[in-house]
Amino acid sequence: MSCRGCSYLRCSKGRAAGVIAEPEVQYPMLVTFDDIAKPETVQRVDLEDLAAVFGEGVRLKAVTLEITEEAVTEGQVEGVLGWLGPYPEPSLGPPGDGPVSISKAPFYRLVHMGDFIRRQ
Repeated sequence: MSCRGCSYLRCSKGRAAGVIAEPEVQYPMLVTFDDIAKPETVQRVDLEDLAAVFGEGVRLKAVTLEITEEAVTEGQVEGVLGWLGPYPEPSLGPPGDGPVSISKAPFYRLVHMGDFIRRQ
């Protein structure tokens, strides 16, 4: 597999390793919270206008992924997002919200706990 601007390295065990530049079409969705303790306050961040959220002069130059031999870290995301629940991961909206069509749903209803952490 290859893409323009990506570099794939192989470690001694034959697995992918090294730094990989992600093409723009594969950039992750970025979000912020008005109140980190309230998942329903999630807001999507416009990658083309980071200055609107993070201040004048802030822009995204590149997204890279680094594959290492380090052990997978666990528990750090849950430490920050204390409201993450067990599987199945519900949306970030308050419990008891009634059904609503996707076209009329607030953003927090489109984001799920599983978007922040993957469990095996």
